[in-house]
Amino acid sequence: MADLHPFVEKIEEVPEAFREFYTERSGKFYLNVAGRDGWALEDVRGLRNAHAQVTSERNTLRDTAKRFRERIGGERTPDEIADALNRFDELVKIDPEKQADELATKRLEAHEARIRAKFDATIKKDWEPLKAELEDERSFTRGLLIDTEARTALLAAGADPDHVDLLVERLAKSCRVKVGDDKKRVVEVLDEFGNPRLGEGPMKQAAGDFRAKYPALFKGSDASGSGARGGQGGGGGAGRKYSDAEVNAMSQQEYEKARTEGRI
Repeated sequence: MADLHPFVEKIEEVPEAFREFYTERSGKFYLNVAGRDGWALEDVRGLRNAHAQVTSERNTLRDTAKRFRERIGGERTPDEIADALNRFDELVKIDPEKQADELATKRLEAHEARIRAKFDATIKKDWEPLKAELEDERSFTRGLLIDTEARTALLAAGADPDHVDLLVERLAKSCRVKVGDDKKRVVEVLDEFGNPRLGEGPMKQAAGDFRAKYPALFKGSDASGSGARGGQGGGGGAGRKYSDAEVNAMSQQEYEKARTEGRI
């Protein structure tokens, strides 16, 4: 059986029975072959050349990489290699006589920064519980200072000892503790706008205001005298007297109502 060539220079080279399967292109006659399942008649010279070139480049890169790994002492990532080269470039540019001190300073600063960061982390860990405890102590101290000054002023103004705790609790809501320039803590009494009261003896003034506002809770007041208490069966209002515990638990509105009814 005759072999069919992919192309011929002259059609006469092909047996006459097969010439109909050839087509003339660019001065040559090419065998007509329809592609199927990946098979086709193609000019593969370009592919062979490209394959040979790629194979050569691959072998060159493989040999270069092998020599490079041997020089750098094992496997390293591209990022590690880039960092190493950057450090190398920096070292090459250093003039030992001129930059030795600068390099030593940078290393010392970096070492100090690492120590400081470690120290700060340790301090923060130990300080947080102490800070919370200190804040609790400060809050307690502020409350104690306010309660002490408020109680003293109210008792001096004639507050009934049986009701002074209720008065202290209400007066303390309008007080705060401020640290002065001399580092001493001072209790300030605030007005209705939240500003410190001015003048001499703000706490004493506040106690006087409370005496006028809550006369039934102070001794020697007309509202708490025998006339008021004797009115329980007359015009002073009906009902039993409230106990101290009940008075202390009252809201401002309940207290005013009870006082108006003469039940305090």
